[in-house]
Amino acid sequence: MAKKANEVYALYKGDNWICDGTLEEIAEYTEKELKRLKYLSCPSVRQRNSKAGQYLEPIKNENQCEHVAVSMIEFAGVRGAVCDECGKWL
Repeated sequence: MAKKANEVYALYKGDNWICDGTLEEIAEYTEKELKRLKYLSCPSVRQRNSKAGQYLEPIKNENQCEHVAVSMIEFAGVRGAVCDECGKWL
């Protein structure tokens, strides 16, 4: 899956936040290669390194949500679907 140029990430080492921004901004700040940062953003690397190593966690806003996890709810007599990620009514 290709990484979007404007996608925002947070760089962590274990539980400690280091910085956030696009891959290019993080590369400039940390002086790491883009290739290395793309590797650190892979889900398997995030899972493996979440305890002590470095990893990139994507920061999603409401516009980036893909609405994968959806719950059906009823509120004030109105039935609908709500995204579990962003909370937006669908």
